[in-house]
Amino acid sequence: MCWKVQLVVPQWWTRGVATVDTAVGGRGSPTKSVGMTPSTCGSCPGTIVRVTDDFAPDLIRVTDLDRKVVEQRLRVAHADGSLTLDELDERLANLWLTKTRRDLAGLTKDLPAPLPPPPPPAPPKPNHARTAMRVLTAIWLSVSVINLVIWLMVSLINFDPAYPWFLWPMLPPGAVLGVLWWLGVGRTRS
Repeated sequence: MCWKVQLVVPQWWTRGVATVDTAVGGRGSPTKSVGMTPSTCGSCPGTIVRVTDDFAPDLIRVTDLDRKVVEQRLRVAHADGSLTLDELDERLANLWLTKTRRDLAGLTKDLPAPLPPPPPPAPPKPNHARTAMRVLTAIWLSVSVINLVIWLMVSLINFDPAYPWFLWPMLPPGAVLGVLWWLGVGRTRS
């Protein structure tokens, strides 16, 4: 009699991976079936026998990270007054002896549920007045510099200082912007 022997693993282990059967005494072929079934060699009839069953998630072994999370929860429970110092010491001693998630859950089953984390702070509102003041100041400054450079070039080419006409487009708007900045337009208010 020939039997196909297949490795049985939980469904989530084999995502995208096909299991390979090995026929003992017969022909093997790649398949996605799970269990121990009669071989397809044609010479052996038989019944389907399951090798192993899936195990419960609470029987999965815990990691040190899982233990540290539970340790923090126990310390918070002690700080809140849910556990005495003796109970905390006893549970912390048992914490590092736990092997499965079921054992780990047993350490915190009588404690109140942990508080949810606080919501993140609201993002600051954009200050449109500050943005407008910066744009206006940048425009004023660039126009003033261009006018000053033009006046300077004309004065140098003629070898004679020309009338300072660049002050008229520079001073009145600059005075208005200065007053607005001084009054606090565009400042953040707390």
